[in-house]
Amino acid sequence: MAVRQHSADEIRQHRTKQFDWPPFQSDFQLPQTTQRDDKWFAERLKYTTASEVDRLLMDDKCIGKSELFQEKVVPWIKKSSFVNEAMQFGIDNESLALYLAATELGFMDRVRTCMFCVNPANPTIGGSPDAVLVDQHEKATDIIEIKCPGKIYTKLPKRYLLQITTYMGVLGVGRCYL
Repeated sequence: MAVRQHSADEIRQHRTKQFDWPPFQSDFQLPQTTQRDDKWFAERLKYTTASEVDRLLMDDKCIGKSELFQEKVVPWIKKSSFVNEAMQFGIDNESLALYLAATELGFMDRVRTCMFCVNPANPTIGGSPDAVLVDQHEKATDIIEIKCPGKIYTKLPKRYLLQITTYMGVLGVGRCYL
């Protein structure tokens, strides 16, 4: 399905809105913390997160296995808070992108915010998907992950695939809208 392009006027109109999505309620979710605050980073040190899986499984480019080990075992050496320009753009516009996607796909009433989740069956792996879609019983059915890459990809990058499949495994869902 092709997603239509939104005009600059539509984006400007929605950019100033604050979208308050209902929170996802589940046994998978840890107590709420604000993303990217000190408590959030401290909690993530206890788990292998979905956004770190590629560092464990792929070639040692960017920040690799040894740096990840140092962050987890000796966290005061380095906090995983690297943010490049594309990531900051995504952080700043995630709510807007989620609103536009949910409107376009007809999911407005099913979107829930999702903080850090851990699957009780495998409590060493967790993640924070951008949003969760729920059914009429408030059970997670899909995840939504917003990405703002610096270029257009013809093939899904492996690091994205590893991240979203980890989220899907943590929450026990079979589909991701990217």
